[in-house]
Amino acid sequence: MQSGVSLVEVLMTLFIMALATSLIVMTIPERDRAVDREAERLVTVLDKSQRLAKVSGQTVGFRADVDRFEVVKRNNEVWQSIPDGEFRLEPGVRLNLDELPEQDGERPENWPQISFDPLGHDLEARILVEEGRERRIIMLGPDGVEVEAQ
Repeated sequence: MQSGVSLVEVLMTLFIMALATSLIVMTIPERDRAVDREAERLVTVLDKSQRLAKVSGQTVGFRADVDRFEVVKRNNEVWQSIPDGEFRLEPGVRLNLDELPEQDGERPENWPQISFDPLGHDLEARILVEEGRERRIIMLGPDGVEVEAQ
Protein backbone atom coordinates (compact mmCIF):
# COMPACT_ATOMS: atom_id res chain seq x y z
CA MET A 1 0.00 0.00 0.00
CA GLN A 2 1.32 3.47 -0.87
CA SER A 3 1.34 6.23 1.72
CA GLY A 4 0.70 9.92 0.95
CA VAL A 5 -2.05 12.02 -0.51
CA SER A 6 -3.44 11.99 -3.98
CA LEU A 7 -3.46 14.96 -6.33
CA VAL A 8 -7.24 15.23 -5.98
CA GLU A 9 -6.93 15.56 -2.19
CA VAL A 10 -4.31 18.31 -2.53
CA LEU A 11 -6.42 20.22 -5.06
CA MET A 12 -9.55 19.92 -2.89
CA THR A 13 -7.62 21.26 0.12
CA LEU A 14 -6.34 24.22 -1.93
CA PHE A 15 -9.84 24.91 -3.26
CA ILE A 16 -11.36 24.92 0.25
CA MET A 17 -8.60 27.24 1.51
CA ALA A 18 -9.08 29.64 -1.43
CA LEU A 19 -12.84 29.67 -0.91
CA ALA A 20 -12.48 30.36 2.82
CA THR A 21 -9.95 33.15 2.15
CA SER A 22 -12.19 34.83 -0.42
CA LEU A 23 -15.17 34.71 1.95
CA ILE A 24 -13.11 36.29 4.73
CA VAL A 25 -11.79 39.05 2.43
CA MET A 26 -15.32 39.85 1.21
CA THR A 27 -16.52 40.46 4.79
CA ILE A 28 -13.81 43.05 5.53
CA PRO A 29 -15.35 46.51 5.05
CA GLU A 30 -13.62 48.89 2.65
CA ARG A 31 -11.86 51.71 4.43
CA ASP A 32 -13.76 54.98 4.17
CA ARG A 33 -11.23 57.55 2.95
CA ALA A 34 -11.42 61.28 3.56
CA VAL A 35 -10.41 61.94 -0.05
CA ASP A 36 -13.45 59.97 -1.29
CA ARG A 37 -15.82 61.77 1.09
CA GLU A 38 -14.50 65.18 0.08
CA ALA A 39 -14.55 64.36 -3.64
CA GLU A 40 -18.18 63.26 -3.40
CA ARG A 41 -19.09 66.36 -1.39
CA LEU A 42 -17.37 68.59 -3.97
CA VAL A 43 -19.18 66.84 -6.83
CA THR A 44 -22.50 67.38 -5.05
CA VAL A 45 -21.77 71.08 -4.42
CA LEU A 46 -20.65 71.71 -8.01
CA ASP A 47 -23.69 69.89 -9.41
CA LYS A 48 -26.06 71.88 -7.18
CA SER A 49 -24.28 75.11 -8.17
CA GLN A 50 -24.82 74.36 -11.87
CA ARG A 51 -28.49 73.68 -11.22
CA LEU A 52 -28.89 76.79 -9.03
CA ALA A 53 -27.54 78.98 -11.85
CA LYS A 54 -30.00 77.50 -14.34
CA VAL A 55 -33.01 77.65 -12.00
CA SER A 56 -32.35 81.13 -10.56
CA GLY A 57 -31.28 82.72 -13.83
CA GLN A 58 -28.25 84.23 -12.08
CA THR A 59 -24.58 83.49 -12.47
CA VAL A 60 -23.26 81.30 -9.64
CA GLY A 61 -19.56 81.04 -8.86
CA PHE A 62 -17.18 78.58 -7.22
CA ARG A 63 -14.26 79.99 -5.26
CA ALA A 64 -11.64 77.70 -3.72
CA ASP A 65 -8.37 77.57 -1.86
CA VAL A 66 -6.28 74.50 -1.04
CA ASP A 67 -8.21 73.69 2.16
CA ARG A 68 -11.65 75.25 1.60
CA PHE A 69 -14.21 76.14 -1.05
CA GLU A 70 -17.38 78.18 -1.31
CA VAL A 71 -20.32 78.84 -3.59
CA VAL A 72 -20.97 82.51 -4.34
CA LYS A 73 -23.70 84.43 -6.12
CA ARG A 74 -23.40 87.76 -7.87
CA ASN A 75 -25.50 90.43 -6.21
CA ASN A 76 -25.25 94.03 -7.47
CA GLU A 77 -21.77 93.60 -8.97
CA VAL A 78 -20.51 91.96 -5.74
CA TRP A 79 -19.86 88.24 -5.26
CA GLN A 80 -21.35 87.05 -1.96
CA SER A 81 -21.28 83.63 -0.35
CA ILE A 82 -24.67 81.93 -0.43
CA PRO A 83 -26.17 80.66 2.86
CA ASP A 84 -24.49 77.40 3.90
CA GLY A 85 -22.17 77.80 0.92
CA GLU A 86 -18.80 77.69 2.71
CA PHE A 87 -16.98 74.37 3.20
CA ARG A 88 -13.72 73.38 4.91
CA LEU A 89 -11.93 70.24 3.82
CA GLU A 90 -11.07 67.47 6.26
CA PRO A 91 -7.53 67.61 7.70
CA GLY A 92 -4.97 66.23 5.27
CA VAL A 93 -7.17 66.72 2.20
CA ARG A 94 -6.15 69.41 -0.28
CA LEU A 95 -7.55 70.85 -3.51
CA ASN A 96 -5.21 71.26 -6.46
CA LEU A 97 -6.49 74.14 -8.55
CA ASP A 98 -3.63 74.27 -11.07
CA GLU A 99 -5.76 72.96 -13.90
CA LEU A 100 -8.64 75.41 -13.71
CA PRO A 101 -9.46 77.20 -16.96
CA GLU A 102 -7.68 80.47 -17.67
CA GLN A 103 -9.90 83.52 -17.38
CA ASP A 104 -9.76 86.28 -19.98
CA GLY A 105 -8.33 89.55 -18.71
CA GLU A 106 -7.69 90.76 -15.20
CA ARG A 107 -10.27 89.89 -12.58
CA PRO A 108 -10.56 91.23 -9.05
CA GLU A 109 -9.22 88.96 -6.32
CA ASN A 110 -12.62 88.06 -4.86
CA TRP A 111 -14.05 86.79 -8.14
CA PRO A 112 -14.71 83.04 -8.37
CA GLN A 113 -12.40 80.70 -10.31
CA ILE A 114 -15.37 78.97 -11.93
CA SER A 115 -18.62 80.60 -13.04
CA PHE A 116 -21.84 78.75 -13.81
CA ASP A 117 -23.84 80.52 -16.49
CA PRO A 118 -27.65 80.43 -16.27
CA LEU A 119 -27.79 79.37 -19.92
CA GLY A 120 -25.45 76.42 -19.33
CA HIS A 121 -22.42 77.86 -21.15
CA ASP A 122 -19.96 76.63 -18.52
CA LEU A 123 -16.22 76.22 -19.02
CA GLU A 124 -14.70 72.80 -18.65
CA ALA A 125 -12.58 72.46 -15.53
CA ARG A 126 -10.56 69.84 -13.70
CA ILE A 127 -10.03 69.93 -9.93
CA LEU A 128 -7.81 67.48 -8.08
CA VAL A 129 -8.71 66.35 -4.56
CA GLU A 130 -5.62 64.92 -2.85
CA GLU A 131 -4.80 63.16 0.39
CA GLY A 132 -1.22 61.91 0.46
CA ARG A 133 -0.82 59.70 -2.61
CA GLU A 134 -4.56 59.29 -3.12
CA ARG A 135 -6.05 61.53 -5.81
CA ARG A 136 -9.53 62.01 -7.20
CA ILE A 137 -10.16 64.06 -10.33
CA ILE A 138 -13.32 66.12 -10.54
CA MET A 139 -14.25 66.78 -14.17
CA LEU A 140 -16.64 69.64 -14.78
CA GLY A 141 -18.17 70.02 -18.20
CA PRO A 142 -21.34 70.86 -20.08
CA ASP A 143 -22.75 67.38 -19.35
CA GLY A 144 -22.31 67.74 -15.59
CA VAL A 145 -19.80 66.78 -12.93
CA GLU A 146 -17.94 63.47 -12.67
CA VAL A 147 -15.31 62.02 -10.34
CA GLU A 148 -12.63 59.53 -11.25
CA ALA A 149 -9.88 57.86 -9.21
CA GLN A 150 -6.27 58.14 -10.18
